[in-house]
Amino acid sequence: MRKALTPVLMLLFLLPLPLLADTTYTYTGNDFTEFEVGAPFTTSMSVSGSFTVASPIPASYGTWANVLAFSFTDGIDSFSSSDPNDTLTAMISTSASGAFNVWAIVATSTSGADLYTCFAVAGGCDTTDLGRSIGGTSAFNLADQGTWASTTLTPVPEPSAIFLFGSGLAGLAGIVRCRLLG
Repeated sequence: MRKALTPVLMLLFLLPLPLLADTTYTYTGNDFTEFEVGAPFTTSMSVSGSFTVASPIPASYGTWANVLAFSFTDGIDSFSSSDPNDTLTAMISTSASGAFNVWAIVATSTSGADLYTCFAVAGGCDTTDLGRSIGGTSAFNLADQGTWASTTLTPVPEPSAIFLFGSGLAGLAGIVRCRLLG
């Protein structure tokens, strides 16, 4: 019985393991068209940026993205995962094809600045772009929601992982050989 199981177990070890691929989503907002009185924004500014997750966001409603890295700006304030004072919360709804159809991205900083971009078909958000600077002044583009693009990096196995996998196979071959001869 053991001799019959050995080839099956070896085949299981030889099956390639799936590699996780980081996916980066990039947002390009349209220029602001409306301003609060005293807002430091101009019509050439907009919300833009990107965030990276471990794998593509699946088709679903209301997925809270586990963000690995991010960088967003509203033309005045910038928010980045490299700054320990900055955080990003991302709630995404996707269509069956994986396109974002509803989203809420909120970047905040302990320095007092925050950035908010969202789009909702019905309820939840009433703006499509919103950049808020320190002091609470805001700028909007209510007419156009901006665009999202995604890039998935092709994972490349590291040489140390290949060596570890190869040495494991060599060890299994040695165990099988000992059992067959012994």
